[in-house]
Formats: sequence, C-alpha cells, structure tokens
Amino acid sequence: MNEHKTPSRPAFHGSDIEQIEAYYGIPKESIVKFGANVNPLGLSDSVRRLLAEHLDIITSYPDRDYKDLRRVIASYCGTDMEYVVTGNGSTELISLLISQRAARHALVIGPTYSEYERELSLTGGRISHYYLDESNDFRLDITSLDNALDNDADFLILCNPNNPTSSALTQMELQVMVKLCRERGIFVMIDETYVEFSPSVDEITAIPLVPEYDNLMIIRGVSA
Repeated sequence: MNEHKTPSRPAFHGSDIEQIEAYYGIPKESIVKFGANVNPLGLSDSVRRLLAEHLDIITSYPDRDYKDLRRVIASYCGTDMEYVVTGNGSTELISLLISQRAARHALVIGPTYSEYERELSLTGGRISHYYLDESNDFRLDITSLDNALDNDADFLILCNPNNPTSSALTQMELQVMVKLCRERGIFVMIDETYVEFSPSVDEITAIPLVPEYDNLMIIRGVSA
C-alpha cells in the first residue's frame, strides 16, 4: 500500500473562515478565499435580474422527480436523464452514496478533498489512502494502483480533476481503472466537480462510461 503518515492538523473546508482565523491567528478580513469554488465577484447583473423575474417559482413545490432539471443536466452532460440523480449540492450526494455503500474497506486517492474521509469515517469501515507522487506531477499510475488495491477493498474514491493537485486522468485511463475495479468487485466514485476547469471536458469526463459500467457513480456540483 502506497501509504505514509502526514502531520496531524485540522481539516478545513474552504468556507470555514472563522475556524481558519482561530487556528492560524489571521484576521478573516485579510484572508483571500481561494479554498472554495465560489465566484468572488458574486452574481452577475443578468443572473440577478433573471432570478428576480422568476422569484414566484418558489411559491409552489417542484416536480418531485425533477424531470425538467434532470433532462437539462443530461443534455448538458451528454447522457440519458435516467442516469441523472439530483441532490442538495454535491456534498449531499457524496454523503448519500458513501452511507449507502457502507464500504468494508475504502481506498481514497489523495491528497484530496477531506469530506470523503469524514463521511467514510461515519460508516465504520476501514479507510486506506493511495498518495499521488509529486515527482510524477501527481498523476495516477494505474499499474501502481492495481498493486495497491487490497483484496478486501470494495470502494474507490477519485477526484478528477483532483482537488488540490489539478492532475487528471483521461477518459481512456478512467475506463481501464473502472474495468479493473469491476473485475475486483470494487465500486468507484469519481468526483468531477472541477471538470469544467480542464482544457477539454470531453477528454477527461467519465460520463460516457456510465451505460457500460454498473460499478460507477460520477459526482458533479455547481457553486455560485
């Protein structure tokens, strides 16, 4: 297992400004917030205007199956709406998937978003880490990962592009990895929250693999 100890320190979300202020002794007013995928410029005038014009929509319940929303998401992502599940942000979907899988042994590819491990810790299973090598520009080597997968591993988590290293696997590499995991009985969660920041979404998204592999769920998120 490619695993080593790192110094213990609190795990902060990018929005935990008060906690960061207290831990580092830095006034929160002087902190430049690059730790969360939120637009520092706020809403554009056009978005603010459109929201105001359609504010009455909140007076009625939406379609409980979110068919219109799922249809739009599916069209945007290039897939069928039957493969789309909506949630209250990607964090809720991550939490629901991890709790539903209740993995015996999850392998997290890191360094990465700390929320994965926090949610996994609530399920009572074993958690292992596969750390990407800085000397290899934090790129994942599939052969090395194959050797690191224990026989009892049943859940794999990958952020692609990865937060915070920005490294990413191509769709062809992802297919090799997902196929390998299916042969081993391992479910794969791929977090694509930052995929729109990549030079080519089509080159690295795993969404086209969904119809072929039943051991795969892809997470996407939207922040203001």
